[in-house]
Amino acid sequence: MSFVTMGFGLGMGLGPLIAGGLAGYVGFKVPFYVVGGFCLVAAAWVWRWAKESIAPGEWALDEV
Repeated sequence: MSFVTMGFGLGMGLGPLIAGGLAGYVGFKVPFYVVGGFCLVAAAWVWRWAKESIAPGEWALDEV
């Protein structure tokens, strides 16, 4: 099983449980703030660690 498929499955399975627990105990807005924070961390992680596939000034269609 790939990491992407496993991540989708975990998100669909655990996401509503965690969001429901946070909304029930803390407040309705908190799950949105938590997920927004996770998205910012994930975006920073991808920006930092993902390699650029196309060099600056190069077009993807040049090789076709």
